Amino acid sequence: MTAPAYLTLAAALLLITVTGASAQTPAPAEPAVAEDAFAQARLDLQADMAKIKATGDIDKDFINNMIPQHKAAVAMAEIASKTSKDTVTRRLAQNVIGTQKAAIKQMEARLKQLEK
Repeated sequence: MTAPAYLTLAAALLLITVTGASAQTPAPAEPAVAEDAFAQARLDLQADMAKIKATGDIDKDFINNMIPQHKAAVAMAEIASKTSKDTVTRRLAQNVIGTQKAAIKQMEARLKQLEK
């Protein structure tokens, strides 16, 4: 996550803390469905991480190891944004989706540059 993203997240959390925002609405899915989806996201991450082969290039290896983790964060945040009963948590999840997708794009672009 980039520094501006951390600042945005920190500001949102501070606003929530100061205002005491905690609106609740019904979740569209049962908790067991979300838990199963979280478990699958963790399994997918483990499988993706197991496929990574070290290149000996710290820059490529760093990016190759970070991309699956960011994709897993997106997958889990998508679950939370669709199933959370809490408005604040859903907004936080949506923020994670946006920032992590942006970071993935940056890392993929950098990896392409490093491959040249």
